Amino acid sequence: MSSTVMKEERIESCLEKDDPLPDPDPSQSHYPQPQSPVKCCHIRKSLVNSIVSMTTNATCGKTVHAILDIKMKKKEEELAAVEAAKIMDRKDDIRKQRTDSFKYRYIQLENGVRLMLVSNPKATTSAAALDIKIGSFSDPLHLQGLAHLCEHVLFTGSEGFPNESFSHFLGQRGGSSNAYTASEHTNFHFDVPSQHFEEALARFVSFFECPIFRETSVQSELDIVQSEHEKNRWNDLWRTNQVERTTANENHAFSRFSTGNRKTLTVDEHAHHNLRYELFNFFKTNYSANLMTVCLVHNRSLDQMEELAKTNFLRIANRNIPETIWPNRPFKPSQMKTKIYIVPVKDVYHVNLTFPLQDLHQHYRSSPEGFCAQLIGYKGPNGLFSYLRKIGYAHHLVAGWKNLARGFSFFIITIQMTEIGERYVDDIVKVVFQYLNLLRAIGPQKWFFDELQYLSQQQFESKDLEKVQTYASNVANWLHIYPPEDCLIADYVFEDWNRDVIKLVLKHLVPDNVRVTILSKKCRYFTTMVEPHFATEYHVERIGEEVLNVWRSCGRNEEHKMPSPNNLIDKEMSMVPTDGIRESGLPDLLIYHKRINFLAWFLPATSSKLAKAFVCVKISHPDLASVDATSCALKNLFVALIRDTLTEYAYQGELAGIFYSLKPIKTGLELCVRGYSANQHIFLKNVLKVLYAYEFEQSRFDQVLEVQMKNMATADGDSLKAQSKFLLGSILCPRNYSRKDRLHAYKKSSISFHHMMDFAHNFRLHNHQECFFYGNLTTHQADVLANTILEARKNFLEQLAQARNVQVESNCLLEEWFVKNPVERVVMLEKALSAKAQSKVECEHLNGILEQNVETISCDASLNQENNFISPEEPQTMEDKGDQSENSNSMDLNQEVRLQPTTNQTGYLCLVHNEIQSSSCVLHFLQFRENTPENHILLELFLHLVRVRLVSSMKYVVPLGYVVGCDIRRINNTLGFRIIVESQYPLTLVNETIENSLADLGEYLESIDEETFHMSREALITTKIESHKRFRDKALNFWKEILDSSYNFQRLDQELECLRHLDMKSLLQFYRDWIAKTGIERRCLILSIGPDPILNCIDGTEAFHLGQEKEKVYESCDTFSTPSETQLASWYQMVFERQDFEYDPPESSTITCDKAEP
Repeated sequence: MSSTVMKEERIESCLEKDDPLPDPDPSQSHYPQPQSPVKCCHIRKSLVNSIVSMTTNATCGKTVHAILDIKMKKKEEELAAVEAAKIMDRKDDIRKQRTDSFKYRYIQLENGVRLMLVSNPKATTSAAALDIKIGSFSDPLHLQGLAHLCEHVLFTGSEGFPNESFSHFLGQRGGSSNAYTASEHTNFHFDVPSQHFEEALARFVSFFECPIFRETSVQSELDIVQSEHEKNRWNDLWRTNQVERTTANENHAFSRFSTGNRKTLTVDEHAHHNLRYELFNFFKTNYSANLMTVCLVHNRSLDQMEELAKTNFLRIANRNIPETIWPNRPFKPSQMKTKIYIVPVKDVYHVNLTFPLQDLHQHYRSSPEGFCAQLIGYKGPNGLFSYLRKIGYAHHLVAGWKNLARGFSFFIITIQMTEIGERYVDDIVKVVFQYLNLLRAIGPQKWFFDELQYLSQQQFESKDLEKVQTYASNVANWLHIYPPEDCLIADYVFEDWNRDVIKLVLKHLVPDNVRVTILSKKCRYFTTMVEPHFATEYHVERIGEEVLNVWRSCGRNEEHKMPSPNNLIDKEMSMVPTDGIRESGLPDLLIYHKRINFLAWFLPATSSKLAKAFVCVKISHPDLASVDATSCALKNLFVALIRDTLTEYAYQGELAGIFYSLKPIKTGLELCVRGYSANQHIFLKNVLKVLYAYEFEQSRFDQVLEVQMKNMATADGDSLKAQSKFLLGSILCPRNYSRKDRLHAYKKSSISFHHMMDFAHNFRLHNHQECFFYGNLTTHQADVLANTILEARKNFLEQLAQARNVQVESNCLLEEWFVKNPVERVVMLEKALSAKAQSKVECEHLNGILEQNVETISCDASLNQENNFISPEEPQTMEDKGDQSENSNSMDLNQEVRLQPTTNQTGYLCLVHNEIQSSSCVLHFLQFRENTPENHILLELFLHLVRVRLVSSMKYVVPLGYVVGCDIRRINNTLGFRIIVESQYPLTLVNETIENSLADLGEYLESIDEETFHMSREALITTKIESHKRFRDKALNFWKEILDSSYNFQRLDQELECLRHLDMKSLLQFYRDWIAKTGIERRCLILSIGPDPILNCIDGTEAFHLGQEKEKVYESCDTFSTPSETQLASWYQMVFERQDFEYDPPESSTITCDKAEP
């Protein structure tokens, strides 16, 4: 070897700032040996100049120039090779949606890389994803988790760009990246504004061409992997999965520990190499071009993208590594017909039935597993779940399949049991096999397949735009699974009817091919083993022949039936006529009935070319919904009962492409119905029938209450990140109640079925309604939907008046149409009920009697007194309330505590004890101002500029843990900057690191030049526009404005206009005043959840605990006010009377000087 080349290699190793890595020694390797790759790397001109400047004599200078000549020659050869490279395969006939305007091309390069090119000329954001068919199954036995660690380390540097952080490059330009490791796949993906895509792609490809495995990066990412494992240790899904693997065939790759931790990734001390060497070896012996699939989404033409693909991806070496087909039996015969008992973290009762299957991926067009999963998981009438629910054994059931790798798959049935059902696991399994016997006896039904085929085709044709990075990641993965022409459609559509292959799947769902896994806290009394990686206690036993014989001969259950045809399916999929329909301007206040507090907003959306719509309804009762923890608990229980009642009907809707969500909000309930618009009015009518008129059953109440109380009692087992966000809300919002508050209220008040029914009646009687209709709708259809909502309210009042023998006065002079008008009828019914109730109350007062009459809707006296429930005597209208509305509880519900400045102080400190999890979670919250477009965009640009640096500082410079992030909190019309860290370190260290990282931002922001600032600002503009393109995003953004009563429907345009005029001076001033510890406006609250009270503290800082907010926070703080009902009523009237659909939002509220009240 010449001295010139030797010096070249030494210089390259110096660039890495690590010792050079020797080639793997075949005698010591644990990996298959591929063909030797050709080393291909290139040095940028600036880097060469820096090398030249370091030379001190002419000899060295000549050597460097010789190296440069070699590099330039190599580059010329590469370019020539690209020009001469052949495209081994090309397909343009890719099946896609009929309305899809993107252009697609599949190509295979000479080195084996296969690509799907997606051309979208209108794209403002581009994306790339690379999926390699190497995953955790390829881990060497002595280093489990190595593939996962390689995924982490790979993005930390390359020889082509050795001193540049990819995440920093993307972050400055408004992009992002991510990756994941699966059993036989590792997927890398990123997105970035289109003008920076080609630069980003060159950097992206360089990781697979010539990565640098720096020792510091390896150790840093090992810490991250360990932290990720600590996070997963307390997740029952991860724990159950690992016990399943531990009890599998130890010679099968399925039995390994896929994610790894510090222990499994520690190299034997007697080995002659380190972990860095092992990573390099793993990469060099597994990462090959022929195992890679890529998806590029960009705004260039297909021909231009093809040249771009050749220029970049031909640089990746092809090591001709064959694909691995894994053995089809991950369990030995002795490991089948077993019961596995697992002690969970949370107090749950689950039973899982796992059936190993052969690899059926070649039957993707008929999807036999999907067909069987639809039948077994059917939640409609007379199905398996319906029966288990009726006999009180199950709360939930899911059926599905997992294709972890080529060679085998699993079919899994998971049942969430009731407390009673947990005692009868064998009976539950028997019922499952009875239903499977029914399916085998009747055989696969063609009509059911035809229905699935139609629905799946309908779903594919009407699916909304996906986020571009997610889309690229999915397509790259699908190229490994499906033929190129089918890869866009295969994951969605049932196409080929194949009775025999469906029978083959059903043939394997038998007692002799099952493993039963039971999760229950009661299992701790007889567990005999501990899983080594998650410390999960478990026990394995063979299922007795007596039990197996019962399951084998269980026959059929006469109550089980096949599903019936679904009458909610839209057979037309028709778009409404677009002539004369607008989709510009602002939502129209279509209906405003002040007397009954009813508003309906409408905006058509025909340009989306989707036959879909959103129907959103806010049903408010601010005087009852969140008066105290008990009323809040009753509200949540009411919602849960409605959901439970709608289980079967909602499932029919889901199959037909109509989905609903019902959730509690502070002022009442939020109902959203979305999906195909044609039959939404039918679905909505039936949902409202349950919400307004259904009399719940005692048995269902008992089971729902059991689930609710169990969820609240085990809240400490939820993710720490989610817990911290929820608890912050309960501190800052006086009318937000934590799960522990609600659980205490349940127990203290001994909430009964009668309490629940009283609450439900009162809520239904006294409420305000505000709705929003958006999508494939005409004005007439919007009117029909609004009348459906009004009719439900009117029908409830009619039934109530009849039950209470209330006579509704009518005026014979009024015309019949006027009397029957829903609005007038509601007004008359409310007045009649109010008069009756008032008369009754006066009578009771005079006689000193408090009657408990089952026909009345009064609350239980003791509960009413305990929790200050409102009296049920009169359903007041807004006119009746008059000036009282200014002081109603609705103002309190939306108030947010305005913290006092904490300049040069630690801030408010709230400590929460949680001994279930080993990690701690610190939420560092910096409160800002009201949510105006100017304030929000200022905070958003600040986040955009500092996110990567801030996270890197806390994740890599001081490796606090895996879960490290920052974002914007936007609730109750207020803003704040939030930092969340999950860590194993004491609170003092975590808080100090956060404060130091925030302090470093000042110098960083001052160093940003005008060009970088302008680039970042333009990138944020692109990102914001991109995030509002999807049909779903538009609908939910409009609805949020209505839900928050802010009504700024032009917020995006206003924010973009503010952003274009925002300068660096304003951003620096914001940092100095609100973020820096010395800032005069800094308002900091630290929430720390931890297992150890000794470590969970900050010396010298006074702390408070949950429940002490009144004394420690509220008494010294003001609140953000909200618009009054009078102001809103005046604004509603103005908007309703306008005809041009152009109006300003209500005036922004000001800060009050009133003290916050709990």
